[in-house]
Amino acid sequence: MSKTAIQHHEKDNNEDIQSLSENDLLEYYHLYNYTNTSIEMNMKKSYWDNVYTDILKCDFSALLDILLEMRQMIKDLVPNRKDIHEELDESIDIPFIKQKLEHNVFDTHEFINLFCYYIHWIIKLGSPNDDNNMNKLKEKVIKESEEKGHMYILPYAYDTLHTQLVKIKRDSIKYRQNICSTRAL
Repeated sequence: MSKTAIQHHEKDNNEDIQSLSENDLLEYYHLYNYTNTSIEMNMKKSYWDNVYTDILKCDFSALLDILLEMRQMIKDLVPNRKDIHEELDESIDIPFIKQKLEHNVFDTHEFINLFCYYIHWIIKLGSPNDDNNMNKLKEKVIKESEEKGHMYILPYAYDTLHTQLVKIKRDSIKYRQNICSTRAL
């Protein structure tokens, strides 16, 4: 991305972010991120603003780390399924994604496909009680990506996915602890 394009994109993004009301941001985070405090919400927003700024400077390292971490989190939820590990490695090919990002050929369609792939696994591994929220998130992200571009929604989309994976992991640990304590009785 050229310096002029980055400056133009930053200007457009700043206007988009400034146009969002505090209530819109709170609604988004409360619906999808299970965030309970404004402090936590502000920390997440600051983190993702930094990730977004890095992306505009063509530094994709933080984004790639997040994609890698989320892929690993899914693998950790199915530790004995090497077939799923291989599928994840093929479908979330970090070096290939990095090349596409660096050469500015990672487009909205590819973002949506990658996002939907993560959503697929989150729905498959998560609680059925969360399916409705995840499907609403999927629809919202697809719609906003198509309307505003994937770079606009990317930080919030991946923050939500990451938060949901953490929730699934916590729920899985609690479930295992309950089984162990029940067996001990």
